[in-house]
Amino acid sequence: MTREEFDRTVKQMQKDGVPLSMANLMVRTELPRATIEEWLDAMQRDVKFPKPPASAAGGADDDDAVDEAGSSGGGGKSIADRAKALRNELTGDALKARIGLGGGDGASKTPKRRIKQGAVLGLAMPPAGLIYSAPWKMSAVGTAAYAAAAYVSLMIPMIGIPYILIPLHVAGGVLGAGYAWRFNRKGKRAPLLPGGEKDEKKR
Repeated sequence: MTREEFDRTVKQMQKDGVPLSMANLMVRTELPRATIEEWLDAMQRDVKFPKPPASAAGGADDDDAVDEAGSSGGGGKSIADRAKALRNELTGDALKARIGLGGGDGASKTPKRRIKQGAVLGLAMPPAGLIYSAPWKMSAVGTAAYAAAAYVSLMIPMIGIPYILIPLHVAGGVLGAGYAWRFNRKGKRAPLLPGGEKDEKKR
């Protein structure tokens, strides 16, 4: 992932209301923590702050007004303000990790799937691997297809088991891991190939 793609990802997460925690950023960007922190600092440096208009009063009154505006709540925060807030959050997460208090709140609220568990479920029972992370429509279609293939395989076990059933279970393990990975990338059930999301929205 390039720096430009990272910037677009951060802005898209802000637009979607996704918490800008280190866990979310590592899942969305697949970058190491050090790179994320470095590029967040760069984003903060790249933001140009407009100079406040000069007033007749000047002095401490203007500084107090700026402080009050920066500390007030609302949705008017700039990218620099959010980058600062994220930097503070990341620093807090790192400190908590060092003293053994665990991660931040954003990481615990994000739904996740274990890739190894998805692979094991898919290998043992392909429909279970699909139900674990795949879109519900794909899970239903996959379950029906597996049931039909298993029925045919048991009718002719000498050919069906080694050439149909076993390859299906191997493919189920791969799909279970793949859909779990896509779930963690999107934060929800999503098609295995990125282009499938647009096709589902059109339907």
